[in-house]
Amino acid sequence: MTLRGDGSFTTVAWPAGLDEATGPVDRRRGSGRWKLSDGSRNDFDVALSFYEINDYEVGPGSYGSGFDISGTREDLRLYAWVGDPDDCANMSTFSSKPPA
Repeated sequence: MTLRGDGSFTTVAWPAGLDEATGPVDRRRGSGRWKLSDGSRNDFDVALSFYEINDYEVGPGSYGSGFDISGTREDLRLYAWVGDPDDCANMSTFSSKPPA
């Protein structure tokens, strides 16, 4: 996943639960817009709104996902629970790397 400063993002191998999103998951590509939460209790810290996943065009606001934020400014991490949040083994963590 790449989050850009202009609010756009792209993904590779996004595990969307959309039957309409074609192709093997490991080669599935997606794109859309991201934004930081306004602090609402039930929102993701970083909300993703997809425009497309492979050949499937997603209607505005019809498929979204997101991440929560942890760490420090120097060691920022995004994380998401996959399945039961009471099972810590199901947490996916992403770290940042400088743009090339």
